[in-house]
Amino acid sequence: MPKELFLFRYRDSLTGKWLRARYLAERHEIAERYKEWEIVGPPEIRGNGVYSNGIPATPQGERASTARTTSPDHGCSVRGANSQSTRAEPEPPGME
Repeated sequence: MPKELFLFRYRDSLTGKWLRARYLAERHEIAERYKEWEIVGPPEIRGNGVYSNGIPATPQGERASTARTTSPDHGCSVRGANSQSTRAEPEPPGME
């Protein structure tokens, strides 16, 4: 079942000032925690609520399609001081 998470503000019990919450919460969670509060934006609807470390869970038996099969090189390589670079150098202007 999708969750509706709301941006809200609440009244601080010590200062009496309205503070904007730094997180989203479901309506019933806000009501349980704060005496005075109000919703300040439309709800953010999130999937079925089955998450692990921010990554949606995959069905049993399926592998994630984002699995990496090779190690990334990130465009870097380790070469000795005497090795030649394979990168093509741009031609200086007028040298055709």
